[in-house]
Amino acid sequence: MKTIALVLVLFALLAAAGCEGPQGPEGRGLGSLDDPSIAPAVIYTYPVANSIGPYPGLEKQLCGDQPCWYVTEILVRFNKFMDIASVRRSVKLSSSSGDLRADSNRIGSTGGDYFYIRPVETIGYNYQLPFPVGAICTLQVGQGATDINGNHLVPPYSMTFVPEPYFRVRGFYPPAGITDVHPVFGGPIIYFNSPVDSGIFPYISITPALSGTWVNYDRGMTLYYSGARLDNSTEYTVKVKRGAPDTLGHTLPAPFASSFGTVTFDLTRISPGYYYGADSLDLDTPIYAEFTSNIDSASASRSISVSPATPLRLRRVGNQVEISPALGWMESTVYRLSVDSSLESSAGRRLPRSYEYNFATRRFMVRGSYPQDSSQEVPVNNNISIYTNAPLDTASIRGAFHIEPAVPVSFRFYEGVSGFGVDPLPAFQYQTWYTVRIDTTLRYKLGPGLSEEYVFRFRTW
Repeated sequence: MKTIALVLVLFALLAAAGCEGPQGPEGRGLGSLDDPSIAPAVIYTYPVANSIGPYPGLEKQLCGDQPCWYVTEILVRFNKFMDIASVRRSVKLSSSSGDLRADSNRIGSTGGDYFYIRPVETIGYNYQLPFPVGAICTLQVGQGATDINGNHLVPPYSMTFVPEPYFRVRGFYPPAGITDVHPVFGGPIIYFNSPVDSGIFPYISITPALSGTWVNYDRGMTLYYSGARLDNSTEYTVKVKRGAPDTLGHTLPAPFASSFGTVTFDLTRISPGYYYGADSLDLDTPIYAEFTSNIDSASASRSISVSPATPLRLRRVGNQVEISPALGWMESTVYRLSVDSSLESSAGRRLPRSYEYNFATRRFMVRGSYPQDSSQEVPVNNNISIYTNAPLDTASIRGAFHIEPAVPVSFRFYEGVSGFGVDPLPAFQYQTWYTVRIDTTLRYKLGPGLSEEYVFRFRTW
C-alpha cells in the first residue's frame, strides 16, 4: 500500500509540474561541449525525469555474432563532454523493490556526452524486464562526475521514474490486426508485466472457442495457449477482462482485447519442386508438399497422384505430406505430381484449386561406396558398403558383386533399401590392394540394370 501511495503522490506532482526533467544551460552550440567556462549539467534522460511509465523504449534489442538478446537501457545526456570514468563511478541506481543497481561495467558512452546505463540485478545478472508493479526507481549522478575540463557536476543530479505503475498486458502474439497467420504456428501468447497463475484463466476468453490449455512460463509472466487447432480463414479475438489478477494482489485496471486472422487453406510449397533438368531427382527421393494448415490424411490418399502411375507411400508430418515412391521412381522420366482440390485440412476445409508440378528423375546409379575409391590403410576387418540411388532388386545383388583378389564374403541387404553391405569372412589380407566391381546386372525395383559398371579400389594395412 505504501508503494501505491507513493505512485499516487508522483501522479499529483506531475499533474502540477509536468513531466520535463532538468534542462541545464543551452550552451553555445557544439563548441560549448568543451567550453571550460560552462558547468556540466544533465539535460536529458530516458525515462524522462520524475515521470510515470510504462516506457516502450526501455528495452533494447542487441544483435551480433550470437543470437539477439534484450537489455534494459536507461539514457542520460550531459551538456558537456564528460570524463567517462568519473561518470561511471558516480552513477547510482536503485529501486523501492530493492532488485536492481548500476554496474560501472555496464555504463557506456557515445561521444562523451551521451551515456547509457544497463542495470543489473542486485546479485549481478542482467536485469530482466518488466520492473515490479509500483516500484519507484531512483537515478543519481553524484558530484564526483566531472567534465573534460575538470568541472564537477554541482549540484548532483537525482531523478525518479515509475516503469510499471499498474498491472497490464505488455505484449501479445500474433500482432494485433495481422491476417496471414498460419494455423500451424500454435496458439496465441499473452505477455504480462507481473506473474500470473491459473487464477487468471477465468478472465481470459478466445472467440471462436478453441480446445487447448493455457501454459505458464517465463517466471510466470507469459501465457501460451497450447494444444490449439486453429482453423483457416478465421478471425480470432483474445480478451482479458478488467479485474484479472496477478499473483501479487494487483488487478487489471482496464480490459484487454486483440484480434488476428488466419490464412486460407492452400498449398504453399513443393520440394524439390519444378523440373530442374534431365538429371534432377534420385529414384528414392521423397517429395514434400507443404500446406498452410495440418491436413486430413485420408483425403491426401485420395487427392495426391503422379503420372506415369507409380505406387506411393504418403506420410503426414503436421502441415506437410511426404510423398515417397514405394518401389522407387522410374529412371530418366518426367513425372507430373497432381494435388486435387478435394484435399482437406484437418478442420475440413478444401484447397481453393488443384495443383500440378513436374519433376524429372536421374538414371539408376551407384552413388558411392565405403571405403571410397583409392582409400588406404583400411582395417582388414572393415566391411564394404555400396550406396545406390534407388531401392534394389535384392535378387541381383550377389551376382553383380565382384572383388579381386577373391575373398569369401557375406551380404547384408534389406527390401526397399538403396544399397547393401558386404562383410569379409573372416577378414581381408594385410597390405593388399582390392578392386571391387559392381557390374551392370545390378537392378533396381522398377527398371533395368546399371548403365555402366561401378569400380573402386582400396588398400588394407
